[in-house]
Amino acid sequence: MSDLKIVREIATDPLSLMIEADFPGFTPEELFDHFVRPDLLPLWWAQEAATEEREGGSYHLSWPAMEQDLRGVFAVFEPGTRLVFTWAWDHEPNAPVREVAIEFGARDGGAGLRLTHGPYTDVESEQGERMGHLEGWEFFLGRLRDLKGGI
Repeated sequence: MSDLKIVREIATDPLSLMIEADFPGFTPEELFDHFVRPDLLPLWWAQEAATEEREGGSYHLSWPAMEQDLRGVFAVFEPGTRLVFTWAWDHEPNAPVREVAIEFGARDGGAGLRLTHGPYTDVESEQGERMGHLEGWEFFLGRLRDLKGGI
């Protein structure tokens, strides 16, 4: 897996997770596009994607082989700068709707992001979900980074 710079705030904030990662070869605008464009999302994350690329627009990511669908709404849509969206799985109808906030910026030789996902409670099952999200983001952000060859 790519060497991502991961910040885990497990000891200080079990109610959210934060990941920072650098993406050599990307511009902030390109990195943003990989989170919202239905032609780019399947290159690193979902098998199928449908999005309305605007603030207030919806998205639907699908993994048909696993019968999983992730849906939400883009609450903030600032290309190349900031993206905030809700996060709800169809197969977990009783799970709380979470929020993902991503800040994009330029880094030496590329772009970077700071991703925050939450909130979570301190209940054991939610802390397990939090760790699952952290592992998932580490995996998929590594795939995204590798699209440009990683370092």
